[in-house]
Amino acid sequence: MGEALSCHLISPYVEGDDASLEFLDQEEDVLTHLGDAEINEGLMKRLLSGAELMTELYTPGTTTLHFSEHRRSVTEFKGGYKIAVQRGARLNEVKVFNLFFRIKSNRINSIDSTPVAQMYTARNGERLILLHPVDTIARIDYEKTFYLNSTLKLVNQGKVSDDAMQVMVSNLSGLNINERCAQTLMHEYGHILHWRAFDGLFSDLDMPNVYPEQISSSYAMNVAMLFWFQEQNYIYNVANRVPNFLTYNTQTRIHLLKESFVEDYRISLNMQSLNGKFILPNAVCVVGDLMTPELGVEGVRIVRNMLNDINNRTVNNNITGVDSFTQDMEHDRITISSVFFEAAFDSDWEPGKVTFTESDVNQMFEDLVIDNMRANADVIFGAAFNMAERYTAPLFEKIDKIEDIKNRVKPK
Repeated sequence: MGEALSCHLISPYVEGDDASLEFLDQEEDVLTHLGDAEINEGLMKRLLSGAELMTELYTPGTTTLHFSEHRRSVTEFKGGYKIAVQRGARLNEVKVFNLFFRIKSNRINSIDSTPVAQMYTARNGERLILLHPVDTIARIDYEKTFYLNSTLKLVNQGKVSDDAMQVMVSNLSGLNINERCAQTLMHEYGHILHWRAFDGLFSDLDMPNVYPEQISSSYAMNVAMLFWFQEQNYIYNVANRVPNFLTYNTQTRIHLLKESFVEDYRISLNMQSLNGKFILPNAVCVVGDLMTPELGVEGVRIVRNMLNDINNRTVNNNITGVDSFTQDMEHDRITISSVFFEAAFDSDWEPGKVTFTESDVNQMFEDLVIDNMRANADVIFGAAFNMAERYTAPLFEKIDKIEDIKNRVKPK
């Protein structure tokens, strides 16, 4: 399990009348025919892994596959993997797949949205990292242009210093194809870690023993997440780094907290290895971090402390608390960052001056309770009806007996 797997479906081809599949050997960037697997145990294992993944992702009749010419090369994949491991991402604990296609099914959609990667929860509960095909060189140019132009606009508005601009230039200059792949892998491994943390918190929750079907696992997991983020003060840090954080609903805030968390984890690995460099900014908190870098440093410190316990736990890469068929949608980082840059361009928002209090967090807990009740209304009201019937039936029976007695003694 502890190796990067790049032996996956490349493209269908037809030889004679029989449709076959070609796979890529991890060690060689050449096509290897299935017959070679008889004398190569390592290749056979990789073939089986690729076939197992396709069985997991592909649902006949409901699945669309888009094969891409922009697949990551073996050099890019292995180079990025090596960098991420050297910086501290324990990728040997998970399976990492370098996909050569995008897919849309009832379990995954990397076509309508275009993430460069995502953490995927398999039917058996195992968590995997999927790298989707992408033109990495074009991607790097796009990201550099976006972040530099957006930062320059803030400088011209007097909201960000020239020094902050130079810091952004210095960090983005470190991007190359291997480095960009490494940043993606560190981000996705951050998701692996935060789900491990939430699994532990979920198992510690004191959920009601009466009618447990009223409590959806997604609700309980969100409660656990919110409790953890509040207990560690991370929610207050992020609220002061994200423009208009208070205007978002509870579900969106929790999503932003999760994404910011894994971004701060990725940045913490970079800062430890590269003398304080972040390479790519936090996609969620970039504006606040540019305006007040101290808040970004504080966020990274909080996340590092939050993960100290998680990193020392026995590895359990299988999901325990949330429905295994629930997948987190990974959004494009530019899509996320552009929302917050636009908010900063058009307002006088300042980081560190947001009044986000414990009462705001309590309201979020209340919102989660209401969301759970709405999602499970049939079960909850059914349970309530059963309970009412259980306790009122004897009463109605007594009333009937009283009426019967009255009728018997009633004067004729």
